[in-house]
Amino acid sequence: MHAPMLLLFMAATSSHKRYHSQLDKFYVMLLSWFCETMDNEADPKCTLLVNHRNLAQTRNPTQTLALEAEIKKHLPANDAETIDMFLPVLEGLCGAGPNELQSLPAVARTITESTCHNVRQGKLKSLPGVLKGSATIALPATIVTRGTSEA
Repeated sequence: MHAPMLLLFMAATSSHKRYHSQLDKFYVMLLSWFCETMDNEADPKCTLLVNHRNLAQTRNPTQTLALEAEIKKHLPANDAETIDMFLPVLEGLCGAGPNELQSLPAVARTITESTCHNVRQGKLKSLPGVLKGSATIALPATIVTRGTSEA
């Protein structure tokens, strides 16, 4: 291999882990529950989880690019779409019974307990960004106060 090609190949294979589109751990946990525990694998949202996991397993730069493109294709286009896509799943998780929640790892149960407490009290003010390092998504006041009538 020529030196410039070798350098380009090395850069592509060594940096793919740093720059690819990884889901925030909150959404990995949420989608794991929704897709696997609740048996919704056919739901289009689950494509994000499958591609996220495949991306974490590949070292092939071509596959990395294709999986990143698939993730970006299935991401919500804006904050409103993110809220519409994931808030009902979160509310379903928060209303799930103890048997369904036992399938979550201990760390995920801890995240879920504190988040669900805020959902039940109508105090959830934001969601994390869907991708690691992306901006937090503020919930509109109409959504933030929705749970207060149920408490």
